[in-house]
Amino acid sequence: MIPPKDLPNLLNYNKRSGTLKWKPRREELFKSGRDCRAWNTLYANKVAFTATHGAGYKHSTIWGKSYLAHRVIWALVTGSWPSGEIDHINGKRDDNRWKNLRDVSHAENLRNACLSSQNKSGHIGIFWNDANKKWRADICKDGQRHRLGEFASKKDAIAARQAAEIEWGFHPNHGRAA
Repeated sequence: MIPPKDLPNLLNYNKRSGTLKWKPRREELFKSGRDCRAWNTLYANKVAFTATHGAGYKHSTIWGKSYLAHRVIWALVTGSWPSGEIDHINGKRDDNRWKNLRDVSHAENLRNACLSSQNKSGHIGIFWNDANKKWRADICKDGQRHRLGEFASKKDAIAARQAAEIEWGFHPNHGRAA
């Protein structure tokens, strides 16, 4: 892994737009002056990390190793690699503005998840139980699923889920549409 202290020599970061740009590179970093000129012609002062990962994250390679843009940005700004996962607060995985990033544990990151595209109720943790014709509210905390109850109305199930989210410290964005 590249030392964070080396990143400012390679990249510029704009905190407001969330974009990274390649800096021009010195000739001593290449086998020949021709290689250096070719690299700088193609990449210097151009937006870096333009490829989108299958999961929606921006990524690129540095010295032949693949990096996620949000992790590189964290290291550039703080001077150290993140200790946990980088959460995109608004849920947009390609929005790398500094105000949208936070270093959190895996559990904390899960408490700021978007609504799954496969969700049928329109609300995270709310399910229709066809056997007893009631709405069920569940919540996961620390890897454990907790049943909050079954309700005659969807509205009551949603209220129970929202109360549990507040009680257990879920991020206010948790369950928003992707």
